[in-house]
Amino acid sequence: MATWLAPKKAANYIKVHNPDTMIGEKTIRDLIKQGFPCLRISTRSLINVDTFENDLRDHISKALPMSAEEVAVKGIRKIAG
Repeated sequence: MATWLAPKKAANYIKVHNPDTMIGEKTIRDLIKQGFPCLRISTRSLINVDTFENDLRDHISKALPMSAEEVAVKGIRKIAG
């Protein structure tokens, strides 16, 4: 059975299993806002800590741009040349 935890408890669980991690509660909350897979029940979001690493890999690979042309930097124009 999967282990679903709130962001604060998920951060503590991850820290116990990987003390060198830089992922904390705020990072998990920010990931959820960006569309990270979670279970939403009313106002609560729960993270599956059993699949967290794979979900994180998938989320990052979807968020990365495919090429430099897809990256739009506001206020900077490409120099013709």
